[in-house]
Amino acid sequence: MTIGPRIGSLRHRLMLEAPQRISDAAGGLFETWTPIGQVWAEVTPITGNETFAADRIVGRVTHSIAVRARSDLSPAQRLRLGDRIFEIRAVLMADHRHHRMRLICEERDL
Repeated sequence: MTIGPRIGSLRHRLMLEAPQRISDAAGGLFETWTPIGQVWAEVTPITGNETFAADRIVGRVTHSIAVRARSDLSPAQRLRLGDRIFEIRAVLMADHRHHRMRLICEERDL
């Protein structure tokens, strides 16, 4: 029995991005995101909710994103699919042979 997605289920091509801190003219730092590669993935929604914050309704959906195993994935990174941003919250091995990884991600401000 195989755990994790079959190759045909990896149908979404996502951009993997890492944070980069750049100094501004006032001596402070601001964060930008730098593309570091693309991954083929299976994106499965887990749960979602809406809350009222800062005088507006904010939506949030958590996703399970399955990818081929990589050694450079971390919760400091994020994935992008067009305008959609998936913040990585956890990186888990999806099978005992270390072929697949499962990322628990959060998509906000929907």
